[in-house]
Amino acid sequence: MRRPARTYIALSVVCLLATAAGCTAEHDAAGAGRTATARPVSSLDQLLNQLPGASATPSPPPGGYPGDAGAYTFAAINLWRSRQIVAAYSFVDPGNSAFVNVVAGPYNPDFLTFYQCQPVTGGTMCTYYNPDGDTLQLTVHPELVGQARAIFAMAVTPFRYPVNRRDYAIRLMESWRTGNAPAVSRLSGMPGDSVFSPVPSAKRRAAWSFDGPLSNEASPTGVQYQWRDEKFNRLYFTITAPPTVSTGPVKVTVRYLPGPFG
Repeated sequence: MRRPARTYIALSVVCLLATAAGCTAEHDAAGAGRTATARPVSSLDQLLNQLPGASATPSPPPGGYPGDAGAYTFAAINLWRSRQIVAAYSFVDPGNSAFVNVVAGPYNPDFLTFYQCQPVTGGTMCTYYNPDGDTLQLTVHPELVGQARAIFAMAVTPFRYPVNRRDYAIRLMESWRTGNAPAVSRLSGMPGDSVFSPVPSAKRRAAWSFDGPLSNEASPTGVQYQWRDEKFNRLYFTITAPPTVSTGPVKVTVRYLPGPFG
């Protein structure tokens, strides 16, 4: 994994600044398609009681608090993963009530696939993915990085399968362009983002535009969609599935056609 120091803007935010009443989140478990429900919590003590083996020892992180936003958020994730909950909480602004609900939620805490850190209003937001394709975003006060309590916002967007082929194609492209290889894998049924192996890696950052279907979108068996970048390179997604997609993965073929301008 590349260590952080570099957006995917979540459109669906789970438990962001959750109220003391707690929150409920649905989540498709990898390979199982089941739905899990987070148990509401309203305090750190209640969270510790719900997590067997969780450490309540507020030991400072080895080497102190990292001075880089990416390393800082990654250190907090590692403490969460190792159930050093109070130590992880020391990275979080106490005014952010999302922490206890996100940690108590039905998510795999292995958010080890780093995408990027980028400036946002009021801070720097760092984005990570777990093996289920869920997205974790942690936002820090830049002036507090290097000491306790820098994380002032956190949110998880759970992976969900799209319900139709057009949305499936759009989600697949979005996941590839934002480095969410676990989501690409779940959508395509192939390892990582290998379904895009025909596409030069440098084209991931191109300005791709969705050109819509090239075949009858009402076809009961499959449909082909086209994308075009600023240099008229083209991508073709063939999705072999019924019009209504109840779950995944479905059969997807990606074809790259280079344009005249490179």
